[in-house]
Amino acid sequence: MEKLTEYYLEQSQKYTAQLLDMMKQTVTASVEMLNKQEEEEQNFIGRLTQQRADQYLNQLEKLQEQQLVVHKEIEQQFRPFMNIFQLEGSR
Repeated sequence: MEKLTEYYLEQSQKYTAQLLDMMKQTVTASVEMLNKQEEEEQNFIGRLTQQRADQYLNQLEKLQEQQLVVHKEIEQQFRPFMNIFQLEGSR
């Protein structure tokens, strides 16, 4: 009877060790999966941030182009007035 009890105790310890090892592997796999997911999210955020930066720069370039166009238009509209003031000033 004692040998039978020892056998069951050994089997119980063996199965408990296997169960704990499986739990460890499951937790390790879960942590690795979460780390990979977090890395992918950071990469995605980085791409979004870069896209927004590119969009901002494109908008800024367009605004600068528009500003140059408006500046030239104003310059052309006021050139005759400036010529008149220069002529009046030189008299």
